[in-house]
Amino acid sequence: MRKHSAPKIYIPGLWRRLWDRLRGREVRVFESLDALPILVVRHPRTRRGAEAAESLRTAWMQLLTVMEPDPLEVYRDVLNALPAMVVVRFEERNAGGVLGHACPRGLESAATKRLQAETGLAVGEMDLAYELIAEWQPRPLASLASGAKAMDDGELRYRVSLLAVLFHELEHLAFPEREERQVRRRSDAFYEAALEAGARGVGSHYGLNA
Repeated sequence: MRKHSAPKIYIPGLWRRLWDRLRGREVRVFESLDALPILVVRHPRTRRGAEAAESLRTAWMQLLTVMEPDPLEVYRDVLNALPAMVVVRFEERNAGGVLGHACPRGLESAATKRLQAETGLAVGEMDLAYELIAEWQPRPLASLASGAKAMDDGELRYRVSLLAVLFHELEHLAFPEREERQVRRRSDAFYEAALEAGARGVGSHYGLNA
C-alpha cells in the first residue's frame, strides 16, 4: 500500500540488511479469531519496534473483535483465500514511501520458507512500515464528520491505520491479480468508517484498553 506512486516491490539495500542483522529482531505470535490467520510478527529489537508490535497485537486481538464495520464481513472473501499463517516483517520505513508490501508467492524469505516446512502450513509474507503508517492518512481526517475527535485519539487512529494497511496487504496476498485501485478503495473506506465509529464511541473499549 503506497502513500504516493512508487514501485510496490522493492529490494532492501546492502546497508539496510547489514543493519537489520546487527541489531537483530524479535518474533511474536498473535492468534485471534478462528477465521483469521495466525500472525508471526518480526520487528526490530528497538523500543519503537516493540511499541509498534504491541499496537498491532492490541488491534488484532482486541480492537478487531469489537470494531465497526466488522472486518470479518468487510473482508470475508479475502479471509477465505488466505494461508493459515502470515509472517509480518515490521520495518521503520520502506523504499519509496511504501506502507506495505505483500510478498509474491514463491519469493518469500528463507525464514518464512523454513517456517512453512517446519509447521506444514501454508505461510504468506508481507512487510509493514510502522513509522510511515503512523504518519499516513488516506485523506485529511478533518474531512471526516468526526475528524477533530478522531485526531485527538492518536493511538486509536494508529491501531485502525495498522489494521487498514494490514488488510490491504492481506487482500494483495490473497488476490495478487487485483488492481491497486480496487484494493485501495476498500481499505480506505474501511479506515474511514472505522474511525467514524470509533469517534462515536461504538463499543465500550474500542481497542483502547491495554
